[in-house]
Amino acid sequence: MCIRDSSDSFDDSASVCFDHVSFQQKQMGVKVMLKLVQFQVDEHSGGLAISGPSGCGKSTIVKLIANLWKPSSGAVQVTSRANVFVLPSTPYMTYGTLREQVTYPHSPEGDHREAEKVEQLLRLVQLGHILERWSLDAVQDWTVRLAGGEKQKLGIARVLHHQPKIVVMDES
Repeated sequence: MCIRDSSDSFDDSASVCFDHVSFQQKQMGVKVMLKLVQFQVDEHSGGLAISGPSGCGKSTIVKLIANLWKPSSGAVQVTSRANVFVLPSTPYMTYGTLREQVTYPHSPEGDHREAEKVEQLLRLVQLGHILERWSLDAVQDWTVRLAGGEKQKLGIARVLHHQPKIVVMDES
């Protein structure tokens, strides 16, 4: 059962709760399954790591949290979705500016302070070399411009930019 702390009343506290969640789906002839999964994590719980062999359901849990899939039974509850950030194994890249890649899914503000923050974040995640080739406002297809590891680092820059209370990472 998902329990919300009564002290959280109307604030923007973030939590993720799986209440007896099961999931099954035919995917290319293979049945992907979760059975009666239960857990609750909130911004104060210190984190939760889910590990296991390939195919055991880790990415399925991420997709259920992101509301990309619906459980077959049970309930997935995410409070304050704006404070829960899902970082997939391959972060989504848009056709647009480098600044937009960091501020995604929000539009950049375009002011000088934001530009400085984005540049600092890119350097922090060791992507400063990108700034030597392209400006923050260079429009590119970043899906093809960035290597896999660079996309993951950019995803980390997104998390640092948005500063959510809970981060759900899939193989990041």
